[in-house]
Amino acid sequence: MPTPTEPKKDTIYIDVDDEITAIIEKLQKSEQKIVALVLPKRASVLQSVVNMKLLKRTAEKLKKNVVLITSEAGLLPLAGAVGMHVASSLQSKPAIPLSPNAINTQPDDAVIDDTLDDADETDDFDPDAAATKPVGVLANKYTEPETIQLDNEDVPATAAGLGAAASGGSKKGKNKSLKIPNFNKFRMVLIVGILAVIVLIAGLVWANTALPKATISLKTNSTDVSTKATLSIDPTATEYDPATNTIPAKIASKPQTGSQQVSTSGQKNNGTKASGTVSVSQVCTKKPAPIDSGTGFSTGGLTFISTAVLQLNPSGVDADGNFVCKGDVNVISQQAGTKYNVAAGSKFTIAGFSTASGLNGSAFDNGTDNIIKVVAQADIDSAKAKISSADNSSIKSDLEKSLTADGYTALLNSLNGGEPAVTTSANVGDQSDTVTVTQVTTYTMYGIKQADVKKVITASVNKQIDTTKQQILNDGVNQAKYQITSPASSGAIQTTVTATSLAGPDINVAALTKQFAGKKTGDIAAITKTIPGVSDVTVKYSPFWVHSVPKKTSKITVVIVKADGAATSTQPSSND
Repeated sequence: MPTPTEPKKDTIYIDVDDEITAIIEKLQKSEQKIVALVLPKRASVLQSVVNMKLLKRTAEKLKKNVVLITSEAGLLPLAGAVGMHVASSLQSKPAIPLSPNAINTQPDDAVIDDTLDDADETDDFDPDAAATKPVGVLANKYTEPETIQLDNEDVPATAAGLGAAASGGSKKGKNKSLKIPNFNKFRMVLIVGILAVIVLIAGLVWANTALPKATISLKTNSTDVSTKATLSIDPTATEYDPATNTIPAKIASKPQTGSQQVSTSGQKNNGTKASGTVSVSQVCTKKPAPIDSGTGFSTGGLTFISTAVLQLNPSGVDADGNFVCKGDVNVISQQAGTKYNVAAGSKFTIAGFSTASGLNGSAFDNGTDNIIKVVAQADIDSAKAKISSADNSSIKSDLEKSLTADGYTALLNSLNGGEPAVTTSANVGDQSDTVTVTQVTTYTMYGIKQADVKKVITASVNKQIDTTKQQILNDGVNQAKYQITSPASSGAIQTTVTATSLAGPDINVAALTKQFAGKKTGDIAAITKTIPGVSDVTVKYSPFWVHSVPKKTSKITVVIVKADGAATSTQPSSND
């Protein structure tokens, strides 16, 4: 059986943007009787019944059988309404879908059959058999079936096609599957590319505007000038007084509360006090003075207190022939405890009555022990010491920030804590296992204006230099040091300020910096040669790709190099 040299079906791929006129034009250009129109997803052009009828009418006029290759559910009723054949793929059997009013209930196979009858008779084409075959098989009867690719989804080759290739069929190459471009992916790549270009441009602009810096060192015959002055820092002053070197000040204060709990170390015996009766005798020539209540009676290092007035009365003669006065009195121990239990016959001495003596006829054995913990003064002192030694760096930092916010320079070593207010959870002698001590201390710190200190330093330096040839290049007020000689929490205090200023040629650094802006090394060297007192200039750029001074003066640092090689930086105030 002869093999056809060219297929009898034409496959046309419709773009999503094609109008109905473009589709009709493609149909007119086709030379085949059977035309498969492969529609993209969301083919809005054929979602109009008018466009569908135009396509159907054109196909009938050209005597072509058109099959819509689509799986869009929205197109099926429209195709059924005009009698247009539809297939889900090139290998599927075409059919006319049901119209909205169900006019067509069966596929109109006669249209396909009539068209097939008009095909080339030399192809041995059987119309009856063709009615049940896919469009792709009808178009390529003796070659391997053609596959299509919709929306970039690959359709594998059929088993028949693979069998034909394996059996050494036609040497003609397979038809390549056409791919519809993925416009979403293309759009994403385009957006990323545009963003990358924007970032690159922004990076180049930033690298050439924000990063470039220049440091210009001017070697001069400048020298250091030292200042040491005693200042009176007075919070009641309103302005600088050069006669007394008094400058206004501000005091910042803030209370700090500290609390410490410690275990008590004191002890107290809450047991029963020992008591008993002591018989007192005294040699007398007359009736002795009474012994007052509360008089101490001691024996063996233990002291007892009398509880009543004792009046000694004559009671005969002792063994030595002396008249003796006697009496009995009740006594009680100073403190509780078993240690005050004394044996009978213990001898007592009586405070204030050296000639009298006592003796207990019976033992004191009613003293008992009951030891409890109490607050001792040492416990409170220990807690206070711990509070005072606590880190006060936070309060120091807070006071400094408060003064800085008000435009003052904080004198850190003027920090002073006033007399703390102390409260305790228990008093000395109270029974307690612990005691909590709370201490509130109000800290103060002095602040001064740098402008006032600058006046003091300037006056001192100008007395030491020739102002007709030199000027102060750097007053050194930012690096000044202060030593408080009379610390206090209020009132005026004394402080010694020391500073090192730089004096040299009369150089207007701010104006010179503006001249340097945008210049190269050679131009800067030419400018500095005209400045008296400047012997050399060195220019350093950063980063490495910078070869000229930035145009912004805020990116330029001018360094005055002294005669001894030391340097001090002077930054212009302009930030344009």
